[in-house]
Amino acid sequence: MTDDDTLIGFALTATLGIAAALFGCYKDAGEYVRVVEEEVVRDMKELRGGLKRMVDWEVRQEVRGELKWEIEEELARNVRDVGLVAEAIRDIEEDVRREVDRERKKREGKIKMDARIVELEKKAEEKKSEEYTEEYTEGGSEYGSGHGSEDVMQSKWATSSVSATTSLR
Repeated sequence: MTDDDTLIGFALTATLGIAAALFGCYKDAGEYVRVVEEEVVRDMKELRGGLKRMVDWEVRQEVRGELKWEIEEELARNVRDVGLVAEAIRDIEEDVRREVDRERKKREGKIKMDARIVELEKKAEEKKSEEYTEEYTEGGSEYGSGHGSEDVMQSKWATSSVSATTSLR
């Protein structure tokens, strides 16, 4: 038996005793007691239901308050985390940008150096070609009277220059 059942039983006994004393007639009093007993049981159920609803409401309010506090705390923690993540992302992006700039500058330097080497090779090739051309066209060559030998020498020099350039790379 629960405390509520004991309380209901006590209320019924008290009500029945009062009803019996008031009416003095047991036949009418018995019916009156039954009606009063039903009313008391109904009232007790309503009170119990009301009490349960009130306790449930209070518990829900308390839980809502706790949950609201926990949610606010979690949001605050997440906002800090989001801030840290955003800062980390900015740092990573900055590091990547710097690395890309470094790599781009290295490649640009290499391209400029290669272009300069090619330019110097061309100048050297032209100079050598001019020297050979002058040397073999001035007095003629062993192959002829000097006509057409310049073209042959330039062709030979170009072939040897291309193979030398290829081997340097």
